[in-house]
Amino acid sequence: MDTDAKTYRMGTMERLEELEQKLYGPEGNGALARRVRKPVVLPGGQGDEVKPAWEDVRPPKPANSLFYTRMVKIFIGAAAVIAFLGAAFFLFMYLGTRGQEVEITIPGRETAEAGEVFTIPVSFRNI
Repeated sequence: MDTDAKTYRMGTMERLEELEQKLYGPEGNGALARRVRKPVVLPGGQGDEVKPAWEDVRPPKPANSLFYTRMVKIFIGAAAVIAFLGAAFFLFMYLGTRGQEVEITIPGRETAEAGEVFTIPVSFRNI
């Protein structure tokens, strides 16, 4: 069986080589040229250049447009940072002082005469 397989392979290879000689040999070029009767023309004509799909075909933006776009982005970014810092400060102050209240007591006399010097004791305590 092994010799049969080799014979089959050699027969196949010989047929492929014959076909290759017919297609690409010296007389094969003439046969190929006879089969192609008219030239192949791609769409777009001769002078048109076909651009790949990944190339950008839009015209570039003017420089002023880029400047204003960049300035708007910077302004929005700065406003967002300021808003974030303001919210953080508010939360820090609100949560930081929550529950820390002071009780102030001012004892004093009911009446005071003009020109009299007196002291008022003020006491406070954190609750």
